[in-house]
Amino acid sequence: MATLFKQKYDDGKLGEVVEKALNDDPSVYITGLVVVSSKGVVRLAGNARDSLSKRHAVETAHRSIERAKLTFQRIEDEILLMS
Repeated sequence: MATLFKQKYDDGKLGEVVEKALNDDPSVYITGLVVVSSKGVVRLAGNARDSLSKRHAVETAHRSIERAKLTFQRIEDEILLMS
């Protein structure tokens, strides 16, 4: 039986684009960075040195997806602040 619905999200590409953007941005300081995408939901995990860096990482991820013109549902921020 043929697939009737085309895959809506390219999770592999989403993860690749976001991870590259975060790794290439010197102002993003996240240790143990993990980027996972499933069904259009991009999850960011790791440890940020402060809330500004955490917020910047999420914004950078969002911009990178928009620049790549990829479809996604949302970004889930699971980044922890270092104490």
